Amino acid sequence: MRLYELAKELGLTSRKLLSYFKSKKIVFKSNLAKLDENQITLARRTFARRVKLLESDEILKKAREEERKERQKRRKEEEKKQRAQEAKLKKEKEKEAKAKAKAKAKSKTKKKPKEEEKLKAKPKAKAKKPPAKKRAAPKKAKPKVKTVADKVAEQLKKRQKAHRAPARKKKPARVRKGAKEVEEAPEKSPVIKLADDKEQLAPDDLRRRVMELEDEARKRAEREERHARLLRRRQGWGMEGRFKRARPRRRPPRRRYARKAARPEHVRPEKVSVVPPITVRDFSSEIGVKVKDIISFLMRKGEHVTINSTLESETAEELGLEYGVEVTVTEAPDAEDYLAALENVPAEPDALVPKPPVITLLGHVDHGKTSLLDRIRSTNIHEHEPGGITQHISSYKIDVDGRELVFVDTPGHEAFTDMRARGANVTNLVILVVAADDGVMPQTEEAIDHAKAAGVPIVVALNKIDKPNANQLRAKQQLASLNLTSEEWGGEVVVVEVSALTGDGISELLEMLVLSADMLDLKANPGRPAIGTVLEAKLTPGVGVVATVIVKDGILRIGDDIIAGSSIGRVRAMYDTEGNLIKEALPSWPVQVTGLPEVPGAGERLYVVDDVHKAKDAVLKRKERQRLESVISREAVTLENLFEKFKAGKVKEFRLILKADVKGTADVVSATLEGLSADEVKVKMLHVGVGNVNESDVLLADASQAVVIGFSVLVDENAKTLAEKRKTDVRIYDVIYELTSHVKAAMEGLLEPEEREIITAHCEVRQTFRSSRAGTVAGCYVLDGSVSRSNKARVKREGKVVYEGALDSLRRFKDDVREVKEGFECGISLSGFDDVNIGDVIETYEIEKVARKLE
Repeated sequence: MRLYELAKELGLTSRKLLSYFKSKKIVFKSNLAKLDENQITLARRTFARRVKLLESDEILKKAREEERKERQKRRKEEEKKQRAQEAKLKKEKEKEAKAKAKAKAKSKTKKKPKEEEKLKAKPKAKAKKPPAKKRAAPKKAKPKVKTVADKVAEQLKKRQKAHRAPARKKKPARVRKGAKEVEEAPEKSPVIKLADDKEQLAPDDLRRRVMELEDEARKRAEREERHARLLRRRQGWGMEGRFKRARPRRRPPRRRYARKAARPEHVRPEKVSVVPPITVRDFSSEIGVKVKDIISFLMRKGEHVTINSTLESETAEELGLEYGVEVTVTEAPDAEDYLAALENVPAEPDALVPKPPVITLLGHVDHGKTSLLDRIRSTNIHEHEPGGITQHISSYKIDVDGRELVFVDTPGHEAFTDMRARGANVTNLVILVVAADDGVMPQTEEAIDHAKAAGVPIVVALNKIDKPNANQLRAKQQLASLNLTSEEWGGEVVVVEVSALTGDGISELLEMLVLSADMLDLKANPGRPAIGTVLEAKLTPGVGVVATVIVKDGILRIGDDIIAGSSIGRVRAMYDTEGNLIKEALPSWPVQVTGLPEVPGAGERLYVVDDVHKAKDAVLKRKERQRLESVISREAVTLENLFEKFKAGKVKEFRLILKADVKGTADVVSATLEGLSADEVKVKMLHVGVGNVNESDVLLADASQAVVIGFSVLVDENAKTLAEKRKTDVRIYDVIYELTSHVKAAMEGLLEPEEREIITAHCEVRQTFRSSRAGTVAGCYVLDGSVSRSNKARVKREGKVVYEGALDSLRRFKDDVREVKEGFECGISLSGFDDVNIGDVIETYEIEKVARKLE
């Protein structure tokens, strides 16, 4: 991963991340620098809190946005309901008004004519007051339905009453002599006039009008207050109300040159104890001497060092004598000491209990190791393996007549030597699988060497005895030549003839395994902190790092703090070989453990620790030691190797980015591909990781012109789209020999082709002609072959070559021709050569380029 990619992931700038690494004494030249896994983990752990806060902010923003949208939706629905209700009331009122108007019109038209004539005929008399009618009881008014406008008006009236509180009487303001008196009018609360009752406004228009009036009143009050304050200042009143003119405070004059802080002088101690490796910078701070003084002293002695160079023990002691400091070089407390104490925990004999044996199957490829294990477990894993061969190390726990046996299956291909060695180191018993038809093969001999190096007993399973060409006698003779003499022939090695296909001899093999395990008398201490070995480790999406571990001693439980390699974590979950979740793992059990922050290396020891702080110190010391060793091991440029480096610059590089499903497979495939390097073409692994191919891998390949190779993994959708856009080559393989053959073919394409010289014809010069345009033309007779215009020519005279170059022209009589065959005459002119004599032989040839192959 590049530095700018990590900065983008953590939400930082590249400059800030560079300064952070600089504070940790890790200096990079630019933000394109490549980071190792330790540096990436250190930065992620430091800025994890910031990333979590940013993620929580994003989640909070999304929740607020969703709440706002929901509230807006509810408000729109309520307004819609209110508008529908108001429209309904309005229609009812209009209907009532129309009915009243219609009734009034009818009453005017229906007047009786007879009554009008009687009134005209009668003489006018004094009108008598009509008798007082009794007042009818007031009718109860129907409850009025409040509209939105009425509700808003009521709220405004309440606000006005609250603002119209009795104001306090202010004392008259004092003014100085000669100044005009200014009467300050008491502040009046803003009065908001609403529309008349006759004027009906829509709810939205009324609400908008109310808000406008409130804003105008607030602005008017602020403007009047600001004018009054300015007027008081002009009349001589200060900010605090005292009779003085406000004046700005004077700032103290700035000094042109600030005084430099006195730097503390270097204090030289009398005695100093240093731990190698120590750099010049650290040694300077220890003895209290400036770095430039130390560098100048060493340069006078002929040693060219920098501030980050490491000092040897003798040089450090000599520098201490020079500056009067007694320097004592002490060995650093090794981080492995703490882990060694965890490895060797004494136990009383009464505390030991029997444990099941760990049995590893070793042998040549396609000799039937996985098929034999399938027959024992009653499974069919062999058919699902890509290419029909095992390419991963795996472990299983099997019950045989009430006895637990743990089996470890290893691949037999020549590329997986490390896996076979790892399986031999964790086992108590080895099953050497030998095919009866093939006999002892190269990987069989290698497996025997691994078992002998680990010091574990061997049980030979002679497989495929059901084949017609099986020769058990020849296989036993070959084993005897390797010091594996069977018991039948007076040796000590148990040889069992079996057939994984038919099941013959399987029960006898299991009996021999149980008997051999009883003879070993394997025991463990369940009361001590657990230790184990990491067989494989992989990065699973959504789960994290999953490590396959075989518990050697103790009991591993969920919640235990563990160390594996250079990573420290806590057991979050454990699964057995069947995929079931378990709470604890007994000695010799193979389990899958989650909870490690980094992918540990295959073959690393796993320890359960009690003191987390000591464990973290041990891990940090181990990482620091690895970093310093990598810095010290850098090769310096000298005059002796300068030419070699220039020569190596001509070597072509085949750059690869490898992603595999598990850590052990990634290491094995990387070593196999690097072993394909030749003198002219080198394989350079830019990055080796675990997990699916992602966008970072494609970006790195695009920037460095590399090829991305995935082994038993998938390609993310975003990475696939980006690879198509950037035209980056991404290849996925499931079988190891297909991968190596394709990479080898690609490397052969980078080799310079081999040039071969092919003689096409021999021509004898029988006459020469002189031409003003073409120079000397040789009249030739083609003795053998055919002459082509594109051929090169070589002139031989008395057995010696006098000219070598290209043909200028080729003619038959007066015509230019492309080719002249054997037995014909032709005219040949040579480019830049006219000294052709009669009797010379012109030999024509062509250069053929042939593709080279890797040896």
